[in-house]
Order: sequence, then C-alpha cells, then structure tokens
Amino acid sequence: IAATLAFASAAVTNALTVAQAKALGNNAANVTIGPVTISTTNDLNGSGYTFPAQDASGGVLLYGPGTTLSSLIPAYGLTPGSIVTFNGTGTWYYGMYELGYVTVVTNEGAGAVPAPIDIDAQDLQNGAPTGKICQSMLVRITGVVFRDQGQSFVSPGTYSIYKYGLTNTVRLQDAADPLNGTTIPTGTC
Repeated sequence: IAATLAFASAAVTNALTVAQAKALGNNAANVTIGPVTISTTNDLNGSGYTFPAQDASGGVLLYGPGTTLSSLIPAYGLTPGSIVTFNGTGTWYYGMYELGYVTVVTNEGAGAVPAPIDIDAQDLQNGAPTGKICQSMLVRITGVVFRDQGQSFVSPGTYSIYKYGLTNTVRLQDAADPLNGTTIPTGTC
C-alpha cells in the first residue's frame, strides 16, 4: 500500500472539503479530502470495504478492495473519531459519493466521533432533498417502531422501521457493529 503517515497539525494545502470534492463530478482522479472525521470503521458494504467519514460540508464513503482499505485501519490506527485526510478517486456510485482506492495522506490523531444529525422519517424517502445532504453522515431518527421488536439484531441484516405510515430500512453490515446481538427495541424509540 503506497501511503505515508504523518501526524501533523498542519493542513494539507490541496485538500478539499467533501462538498468541494463532490462538485468535481464523477471519476475525478487524485482527489484529496480532509480533514474528515471517521464515524465508524465498520464495513458498510460487504462487497469491497467501505466506511464513512464526514466534515461540516457533508459525508463521504471511503471505498477500497477489502484487503486494501481494511488494512489501512490497523496500519494507521484509524478508529471512530480519527481526523484524517484521504486521497483517491471521487466517484458517484448509485447516487452515493465515494472516494475510491483511498490512501491516507495524514492522520491528525483522535478526536470525537461526530455528533449525529437529527433527521425524521420523511428525510429517508426516495427523492427527499435532505436524504442526499445526510448521505454517509452519522444520523439519529427518533419516534420509530421496529417491525421485529424483541428479537435480536444479527449482522449482516436488514430491519424495517415505521413512522408516520412510512417504512424505512436500517442495515447492519458488519459483525463488529455494536447493535449486533442486542435486542431490537419494543415500543416507540
């Protein structure tokens, strides 16, 4: 893996915000994004390896072949809350913005996991303008009811939530997800 590690507080001069990187369009090569904060290092894909990071302007999925990206996590000590600048190819994949085949430019060390953005059931519906804004960002939705109440979350797995007569899906992909093995809440949560 061709990557260099530098613990430094100096910003990378050519680094873009997530919003600036998204504006470059599809298949933009040699895109440097950062600093961004990693919200989880759990694999969110299952066919490769992806995990999300975000800055104040938006979220990005970091993607790579499983052996490449997953090996960066221990090699650079990446954990939820790590503040990192990445380089890769910016791609729109099925409506999601990804930075593919990433390398670590700098790891500025640990910070806090981003605070979740409060959203509602309508924000997750197809075509909702807020759905695009919150992609790859840590979100929280309250007042929902799970269909499989009282059973255990098993990862990988997909679970339906309901609110206002709308159905949305919660996906657990990684066995390391903290919800894996816990009881699915009963009632409104």
